[in-house]
This record gives sequence, structure tokens and C-alpha cells, in this order.
Amino acid sequence: MHECLLKSDENIIECNPKVYQMQNTLLNNCGKYYPYYSRLANGQNTRYNEFPWMALLIDSSGNIICGGSLISARFVLTAAHCVYFRKVTTVRLGEYDTSTEQDCDIISGECAGPLQELEVESVVHHALYSTSQRTNDIALIRLANPANTDESANVLPICLPFEGTNLRKFPDNAEMIVSGWGHTEKNVASYELQKVSVSVQPADACSVLGKLDDRDICGGEAHCIGDSGGPLQYLTDFRSREIMVQHGIVTFGGKTCGEGLPGSYLKTFDDKQQHTVRSDYSTTSRKPTNLYNSENCGVSSSGRIWLGEEAELSQYPWMALLLDSAGEVSCGGTLISERYVLTAAHCLSRVKTVRLGEHNTTSNIDCADVEKEDCAPVVQNFTVADSDIIQHRDYSSSEMSNDIGLIRLSRPVDMAEDRVLPICLPYGEYLDAEKESATIAGWGHTENGTTSAVLMHASVELRTNRYCASEFAKTNTKVKLDDRTICAIGNNGQNHCVGDSGGPLQLFKSVNSGDETRIAAVLHGIITFGEKECTADHPSLPGVFVKVSSYIDWILNNMTE
Repeated sequence: MHECLLKSDENIIECNPKVYQMQNTLLNNCGKYYPYYSRLANGQNTRYNEFPWMALLIDSSGNIICGGSLISARFVLTAAHCVYFRKVTTVRLGEYDTSTEQDCDIISGECAGPLQELEVESVVHHALYSTSQRTNDIALIRLANPANTDESANVLPICLPFEGTNLRKFPDNAEMIVSGWGHTEKNVASYELQKVSVSVQPADACSVLGKLDDRDICGGEAHCIGDSGGPLQYLTDFRSREIMVQHGIVTFGGKTCGEGLPGSYLKTFDDKQQHTVRSDYSTTSRKPTNLYNSENCGVSSSGRIWLGEEAELSQYPWMALLLDSAGEVSCGGTLISERYVLTAAHCLSRVKTVRLGEHNTTSNIDCADVEKEDCAPVVQNFTVADSDIIQHRDYSSSEMSNDIGLIRLSRPVDMAEDRVLPICLPYGEYLDAEKESATIAGWGHTENGTTSAVLMHASVELRTNRYCASEFAKTNTKVKLDDRTICAIGNNGQNHCVGDSGGPLQLFKSVNSGDETRIAAVLHGIITFGEKECTADHPSLPGVFVKVSSYIDWILNNMTE
């Protein structure tokens, strides 16, 4: 039975089963503090075992991503933004000086025990975490094996402010401690674990950081960027001893250290929430609602990519056709889960039907060979009601900005024969797909100025917005390009056309799946604006795509059961 969880609908950590017995067990062993009495102004070095709960989050390349805090032998608490777009593979415990193999105290000669580097079993971030608003910035990491928390190991969990104890109380102007390996006032990363004292301030003192709510704590001096995910701690008297309690998580603050800018910390508790204990929690990394198994997304039946030619049967099993009331193809789309299709917002006004599993729109059954030995199942059609359509609220048809929308299917798709499958979304392990080349696909206008009955695909080159702006300027075409858009141009002048609007711009990434390596397709962009004439004698303008990774939080927050 698993001991801790992050509730998907509340900003709170829960421990189960028999929560009060577990609280007592944790409180008897957590937060033992060995103070190193030094001045805390502007950040000072700590003693090697002063904060034995400090964790370093490390990616597959060995890079330190963020900090965190051990809250039990099996769980590390951190910020959601530390794990949302980057894959944490290892957690290091018992670290003090990252430049040495063994940490020792110069004065006493005492040395710490060996470092503990533990693999990550799963990660769960708050279901309502928003990258744009920086809300609900909290996550849990479950370790593959328990940490050694014997006192001789110099690794211990920090205490949490459990309900029903006095650990949630602290003075209005309490002096708390932030510790981490982040940027110092010299604006360089520290090898040695640092600490700084911060005083709790009224919320309006952090107005420079944006709006805070009652789930945030405002600190008088900012932590620095490298300390993200680390603990905001307060030394508290409890049961005749002093223990360190984690009241907050370092979320965001000033970008330049040493300027006295405030910092914001997410509370590890919320008095307004009701906390119930559940024993049915699975430690599998929580996927957003209805997202298909990430180990199987983006699987294509063919690894070949051609230029402006017909695609192979079932080569892009996530391709969707959007049909209008007359049954005519109006746009393309991309299946991202068993229940949702992602497309462009400008495509939503006419869509009445979504068709999946299509290849040749003129044939009832699509086959890869004349003998009809390799044939796809009958296409799947889904009627679309107005209530099934979710358009980005800030979509502008005049500027073609925020041109993104979701269609909720009336029933789950049938993926039994792997002829219809979702594409991978660009987050977690799929975020850093190679960007040298990309592929577009659709049934839109071809270079001959006609609509294709067969699914087509082409390779495109990604270009800078500056380059594309200059190309559009040549024809006095007004297009808004920013960091949420992608610009690409087809090889040999080929490009997507109007009929392909809403379709995918795909990247491909090699990922490990068990003992095998597979190539996964990742949805990098949505076709939003491009060439209106696709004739051979018409010069091809670049295509503009909505950058999907910029809208991940919007996508996930709008996907419901």
C-alpha cells in the first residue's frame, strides 16, 4: 500500500492508509535539524548534514534540473514545473558539495555517508497545474526503492504540516529558511548547498510577481532560479524537540539574485480544503485525463517519409478528417487520446463529423495491395455536437492567434487493430524531439490545385520567424508570428494548403520502450495558415503552425472524462 499521494483536485499531499498512525511514524523521525550557526544574510554555506532531506533532481544526461525534499523514505516533493517538461530519471540524496566525491567537515573532520542515487519509479504533478499562470505548482516523485534513512546515512525526511497538529502555525513575520544549490548573488551556481533566511511578508509585497492567492506564501527575499522545487522551512517546537517543517515549495521569484526581490512559495497545505484519505491510489505516473498509454502513442506502421507523395496505409493512424454538414472535407485534425481530437480553432465553425481511420476518401475499404490481403477496418465516424467543441477563448480570426481547439468525441475510439492510434503530445520524454526535419500530412490541395482523395505527406524545413516574416512581407501578407507559433517551408517549394488546416506538423523521436527502441511521432504544431494557391507556377509561401507545447496546459485542463 502506498504511503503518500498528491490529490488531483486539491493542492495537498495525503498519506495513507491509517493516516494518523502514519503521521505519528513520520513525525517521530522527520525534521531532525543539525544547525550550523552562521549568519544567513545573502546566502551562506551549510554544514554537510544540516538539511538531510535535500534532494537533487537529475535527468537522463546527468544534468541537475531542480531541487526537492524527501518527505518519506519513498517520496520526494518538488515543483510541477521541474518535472512537467523534463524527465527526471534519478534523485540524489545526501549531497552537499557537488564537486566532491565525499563530503567532509573541515573543522571536525567528520565525513558524510555515501550518496544515494535512486531511480525514479513515477512522477505525478497536480492535474490543474498551469504553466502560464504558475498555479498548483506541486508534484510528487515516487522512488523505485526506499531511501536509507538510518541516522548514520545522513538522509532523513523533512516534516510536513499535518492536519490536527500545531505544525501549521507560524508567526506573521516568521523567519524561514530556503536551501538549495541554485544561483547565488554572484549569479553563478554553487557547488555547495546554500541557505538563506527569508521573512514571511503580506501577499501584496509580492505583487511584482503577479497575483498570489491564499495557497501561496510571499517571502521577503527571493530564492534563485536553480533552487526551484526546494523547501521553504520553519523550525518548530514539537513534542519537546525542535523539528524542521516544510511549509512551502520554491516556485518562482526574481530572475536576478541579490537584488532583494521577493519570492513566492506554494503552501504544502491549504486550510480551506477538506482532506480525505484514499487507499486506492496507483503510483503509476498520472497521465492527463484520457491520454493514451504514452508507451504506445505515436506508433506508425511505416518509417518512410516521402516528399509530397501518397502516404502508406495506416502510416499516420492519428489523422482525422473534419467534415461539414454536406459531408465535404473542411479541415484536418489529430487524435491525441481515445476521446479527443486537436485541430485549429478556425476549423471548428463548420465541423459536423470527425472521421478516423481514413486513407482514400473514394473507396469504402482501404487496402495496401491489389490482392486486398492488407486492408484497414471500416472508418470510424463521430457526430459532433456544439457542446463537443472547445475553442481557445483568446482565439482571434483577424490575427490568427491562439488558433487551437479541441473536439470531444461522442465515444472512445476503437484502437483494437492499431489502425487508429493517438499521436504523442510534446511533454515529458517527448518534449525534446529532434527538430531538424518535420512532416506534414493531409488531404488538402496539392501542387496541381486539386484536392487529394488519398492522404498525402511531405517533409518541411523549420525556419525562424524572422525569415518567414520577410517572406510574407514580399507579398504584403499580414501574419502574426510570436513564440507560440512555428514557421516552416516545404522542400522543393511544396507546402500544406488550405484543406490541410488543423492537421499536424510532426516530429519524430527515438524512445526506449522496455528492451526495444521505437520511433514515436510527436505533435509539434497545428497547421493554421499557409498557401492558398497550390499551383506549380505559384511561389510557395511558408506555413504557420500553432506551437503545441505552448498550449499543453490549456489542452490538458480542457480534457475531461
